[in-house]
Amino acid sequence: MIKISMTFLVAAALAMPLGAAGQLDHLRPSEKATVALELSKPFIGDIGLSWSSSLIRGRLLAPIGAKTHFMVDWGLSHARIDGTTSTTLSNPELGIVFSTDARAPLGFVSVVLPLAQEFGDDDSATFTGLLSDLEHPERFISELWSVNAGLTPSTRAGPGTALDFLFAASVKIPKNNGDTELFGRYGFGVSNETDLVRYYAELTGLAIVSEGGLSFGDRTLHHLSAGINGLSGGPGFFVRVPLDDDLGGLDVIVGLTFTF
Repeated sequence: MIKISMTFLVAAALAMPLGAAGQLDHLRPSEKATVALELSKPFIGDIGLSWSSSLIRGRLLAPIGAKTHFMVDWGLSHARIDGTTSTTLSNPELGIVFSTDARAPLGFVSVVLPLAQEFGDDDSATFTGLLSDLEHPERFISELWSVNAGLTPSTRAGPGTALDFLFAASVKIPKNNGDTELFGRYGFGVSNETDLVRYYAELTGLAIVSEGGLSFGDRTLHHLSAGINGLSGGPGFFVRVPLDDDLGGLDVIVGLTFTF
């Protein structure tokens, strides 16, 4: 039995404080199939976390219509702490991404399937994956289905500059017994594009909507991110800083993205 709540997420963070979220949501649709890989690495206090402890995520976008794209997102988390080693294959996420004529993401619908598998000495890699992608906990909880939908509108604020928004909802459904919970995701960012790269900075958050009796601080988690992505493929770089104090000493997450 599992009950998903923000209290659960914070408790997980205190038990195994490792990580933050990734940047593959910035992947732009195109007229041909696009694949992106992300490697994210958390930096926290001295808990015996090895340099190999990290999360690798992959995302495929393939056009199925003029403004619609099939999406697959999958991840592999690895952890080595004080001599113990474990690896977890995440729940896969399947969905549809909608875009404008300019191939800018406009919205999405998706479902996360409860197929995660753990391998190794303990469940450290599961917590690594969970907290390396803290705004998407359904990806590393094997007992959980999730149905997601959101809008990602953008408006021009000047030559090459845009204001970006995120409004999304996620219904998390336990595979066996437990309470179905409603989460909200939201964000605001500023981005600037040149002929070759896109720079951005953004504030994103996750809030549990269906749980009563929680203060705003207990109900939400927030991150501040900044990064640079190549518009025509190649590598990108991002930094994410958690803004909550109760994540067990997590300082920062840095990552690389590669688009093909």
